[in-house]
Amino acid sequence: MKGSKVKGESRRKHIEIQDEKRDSRSNKHGEKENRRKKEARVAQSQASLHKPIVKQKNQKASGGNAPDLALKSAIEALGGLAEDYELVVDASTDDEAHDAPAAVDPTLQKDLAKFVQELGFSKHTGDASLVADAASDDDRSISEYSESSRSESGSDEEEVNVERPITPSTLPVKVNAHHGKFVFPPSPRWYEVLKPLPVTGVVAPSEHTLESLISRASSLLEKDASVYASTSQSTGASSSDAAFLSRVLSSGTLSDRLSALTLMIQASPVHNIRALEGLKALAMKKGGKGEGVKGVRAIIDWWIGGGVPERKLRYFRDQPLLHEKKTDAHLVVWYFEDWLKKFFFSILQLLETLSMDPLSYIRMQAMSFIAQLLISKPEQEQNLLRLLVNKLGDSEKSIASKASYHLHQLLQAHPKMKAVIVREISALVLKAPSHGATPSSKTQKSSTRK
Repeated sequence: MKGSKVKGESRRKHIEIQDEKRDSRSNKHGEKENRRKKEARVAQSQASLHKPIVKQKNQKASGGNAPDLALKSAIEALGGLAEDYELVVDASTDDEAHDAPAAVDPTLQKDLAKFVQELGFSKHTGDASLVADAASDDDRSISEYSESSRSESGSDEEEVNVERPITPSTLPVKVNAHHGKFVFPPSPRWYEVLKPLPVTGVVAPSEHTLESLISRASSLLEKDASVYASTSQSTGASSSDAAFLSRVLSSGTLSDRLSALTLMIQASPVHNIRALEGLKALAMKKGGKGEGVKGVRAIIDWWIGGGVPERKLRYFRDQPLLHEKKTDAHLVVWYFEDWLKKFFFSILQLLETLSMDPLSYIRMQAMSFIAQLLISKPEQEQNLLRLLVNKLGDSEKSIASKASYHLHQLLQAHPKMKAVIVREISALVLKAPSHGATPSSKTQKSSTRK
């Protein structure tokens, strides 16, 4: 009995295992079928989404209010709701509304035409089609815009190919009606405008001829300066800039006035003698904040920055006044050079006064200016060297040491001046005590430079 029971139990277990295997196979087969059906629905929904929605819009506009089952089923298969379906349908109808051409407002068209007429475009005045096209530019589609932009760029390239090469005469320069009236053309480098005439081999004029030439040159320069002041070239810009400069010169601070005067001088020194005199007046101004030093610095910066040539200036009487190729422009520039030489001598006298100032800072600045002028330009080098050598005997040791340093820098820049510097130092050591050296009004013999 026990053996039969064991066999029955083993057979029942075997049957149960077979049933479980059969059930698992059927479940797997069902899962595969479900997965296959789901993939088919997803593919169908994606295909329906890629279809144009215009057909659905037209069906809805023609009176078909029933929902598109294909689109709705596709949205539901992707996990969407009915609200998502309505959102897609509303967005498509909005696109149709934007695609409709917008009507041009006749009032706006008239206002635009009137505005174009007020601007003075004679070629396009009264062209209503141009205004309508401008008003409907925003209504063009993307494809139309890209095609038109390509055609416009192509036309521009054709125009560039047939254009003339740009030359200085064809550049868009502001034309000045008074430019042809100048005897001497405005230029920051006035000494390079005219070709220099040879000085040797020309007979010196008589006193009467010299006075008449000086008078003529003075009148020509005054006339040129008045013409220059009445044009926009006095500031290099528009009339508004000229008004701004005049306002700065009348009510600006010291630094603003120095900048304005320097800007005017840099534009054309020949026609801005008054600006140079204004800088000199500011340099002679005495104040506790070193206002005079600022004015002197502005003049020296312009002087060594290209304001004068790399040679000594000449007096008017030393020019070839009776040369056969002499013109009125030569008379003007020679007269200005004579005035500039005398102007620099007055600045030299001002530097001598500053070099003996009670404040050590002012004396140090003046000595630095003298050294810069000696190294950069040959004008009045003998008097400048005497002023610099005199500072070796300054009561303050730091200033005397600085003077020795400046002399060493001068020798490095111009080694051939060694004999001249030794002679000046010997004269300082051997001469009797005095209050200071005064620059001579006579032109000294030029020293040898490298």
